[in-house]
Amino acid sequence: MATYKDIHGFKIQNVSSDPPAPFTGQVWYNSTSATVKYFAVLTGSWATGGSLNTARNRMGGAGTQTAALVFSGGPGFSKTETESYNGSTWTEVNNIGSARYGLGGAGTQTSALAFGGFGNSPYAQKTTTDKWNGTNWTVVNSLNQGRLYAGSTGESNSAALTFGGDTTSGVVVNTESWNGTNWTEVNNLNTTRQNITGAGTSTSALAFGGGPGIPVPEKAFTESWNGTNWTEVANLGTGRYGMGGSGASNTSALAFGGQNGSTAAIVAFTESWNGSAWTETTDLNTARFDIGSGGNSTAPTAWGAGGRTPGTSALTEEFSFSGGVSTIDAS
Repeated sequence: MATYKDIHGFKIQNVSSDPPAPFTGQVWYNSTSATVKYFAVLTGSWATGGSLNTARNRMGGAGTQTAALVFSGGPGFSKTETESYNGSTWTEVNNIGSARYGLGGAGTQTSALAFGGFGNSPYAQKTTTDKWNGTNWTVVNSLNQGRLYAGSTGESNSAALTFGGDTTSGVVVNTESWNGTNWTEVNNLNTTRQNITGAGTSTSALAFGGGPGIPVPEKAFTESWNGTNWTEVANLGTGRYGMGGSGASNTSALAFGGQNGSTAAIVAFTESWNGSAWTETTDLNTARFDIGSGGNSTAPTAWGAGGRTPGTSALTEEFSFSGGVSTIDAS
C-alpha cells in the first residue's frame, strides 16, 4: 500500500503545536495531543458593512476588517479625507496633508503609511510619503521615484513595500522598501505593470494582476517576494487590474473585484491564494474596481471599500472564511 510520502513526495510534519497559519490542505501530526490534523477552508462569504462617509475610488487603505483606515483618493480632484473603521462604522478623522489618488497604502489603523499617487497641483506623479500615528499625518522622506497605481503592502508605518506603477517615464518594474526612515531601491519585479495589487508584508509579499499601460490589457501574472527577490508563481484564474487585495504573507492572500481590459467588464470575482495556486471562491456582492482594501495579518479575512461600479461607491464589504483545523481518525 502506498504511503503518504509515496503519494505526496514528503512525510507528514511532526510538531508539538498546531501551525499558527496553516495553508489549505496542510496535514501535520501534533505530538502533544497525539493526533493527525489537517486544515481545510470550507466556504467563504462577503457581508455588507458600514458605508464610507465620502464615496471615493483609487484611495489608500490599511488595517484589518475591524480596524481599518482609508485615505485620499478620487474621483476627479483628489481628496484629503481620512476615515477610520471599527467593523461597523466609518468615522472621519484628521485629513492627510497632500491630496492625491492612485496612491499606495500600508500598515494598520494606528500605524499607517501613504505614498506616491497623482496630485491635483501640479498634475504629476508624486514622491510624497506620509506617516500616520493613529491621530495625525506627518510628512516624512519621499520615494525615490514618483509613481501612481503601484502595488503596495506592509505591516506598519516603519515597514512597507511598493512595486511597479506608472511614472513620468512610463510603467516600471522598480521596487522600493521603507524602513521607517528612508525608501531604498531593491530588486525589481519580473514583469512591468501598473494598477497592480499587493498583499502580505515587506519581507513576504505577493504582487498580482495589473496591466502594462492605458488602455490596460489585463494581466494574470503573480509574483512572490521573499524579502530579497521576486519569483514568478501561478497566475490568477482571471486576469484583471484595479483589484482589492489582502493577505498575511506570500502564502495567504485574497484578490477581489477589478476590471477586464479586453472587455471593459467590471467584475466581482474573488480568488484565494494558498501559497501555490489561486482558487475561485464567493464573489463580491457588488462588482467594483479601484477598491480601497486591506485584511487581517493573522487570518484570512478581508475588507473592500469604495471603488467604481462604474459610478463612485461608498459601499463596504467584509469577507470571512469558514474553515479550520480538523482531526483525522488515525485509529
